[in-house]
Amino acid sequence: YPVTTVSAGFVFPFGIVYDGASIWVTDFSAGTLLRVDTNGAVVQTVPVGAAPVAPVFDGANIWVPNQGSNFVTVV
Repeated sequence: YPVTTVSAGFVFPFGIVYDGASIWVTDFSAGTLLRVDTNGAVVQTVPVGAAPVAPVFDGANIWVPNQGSNFVTVV
């Protein structure tokens, strides 16, 4: 299998989730949720709050707990 190393666009990647079409990565330091394409490029950045951790996909939305903000962002 081909291997792609993704490093551009992240400060402190912390959590990852697959929604059936895209890979999403939380960036703990930047307070963002990033959508990554199959080539490893960041194609969308969503601000989600301070210190986002392990995102979860429920079939319709991505839920991102924000450890530093004490709330959950729904994308």
